[in-house]
Amino acid sequence: MCSSAVKFHDLRQSVTNLALRSLQDRSSNVRRYAIKLLSKLVETHPFIFLHGGQLRQSEWLSRLEALNVYLGGLRGPSNSPPGLGEDLDVDENRISLSVAKSGDDDFTHLALIANLKSCQSTLQESDLKTLSPEELKRLQLTKRYYTEALTFISSLHLGCDSVIHLLNSKNKSEVIEAMDFFVVMDAYGLEKSKVCSNSNFNDDVARYTENASFNLDERK
Repeated sequence: MCSSAVKFHDLRQSVTNLALRSLQDRSSNVRRYAIKLLSKLVETHPFIFLHGGQLRQSEWLSRLEALNVYLGGLRGPSNSPPGLGEDLDVDENRISLSVAKSGDDDFTHLALIANLKSCQSTLQESDLKTLSPEELKRLQLTKRYYTEALTFISSLHLGCDSVIHLLNSKNKSEVIEAMDFFVVMDAYGLEKSKVCSNSNFNDDVARYTENASFNLDERK
């Protein structure tokens, strides 16, 4: 699932939620593999095609708020664009838009990326008179994209709250996995990793995280 070209958004979020629950398991091995899975889900997350791979919650919230304001400006009592409030037909591995031809098996992940990228210029240049139904659908898809990203980021914040307590584990492997988890979270700009680092890490853990982050940047 993590290495697939099709990212299975709904399935990935379900797996993320299960991993969060497993962080509370009584078995240290279960907790350790749950941490490893969360790190892998972050490293292969699908929200990289519009704004890069960073997962700063404040930035994604700002994008969603700006889009909501824009969409709100398109609505009016008598000239509201058709289909703006309709939900998209979404499943685990395919998003079907009205602009796609029915029965087109090639309309998958790469086509989704193209549609998402094309709506960036729409946000900056178009107005109510020039927006086509296809562009409106792309705006809807972008809103869904932002919402799913924020759901994933919120889950990771909950994961940070749980993993920070596992740094006190008596299992050395679990402690190392927890430290590696925060290295990954920090590399992807997750604000919660900074909060945990500043308030809970001792000097040894903070030093490990800093050195590991430097090595991670070198590999990139």
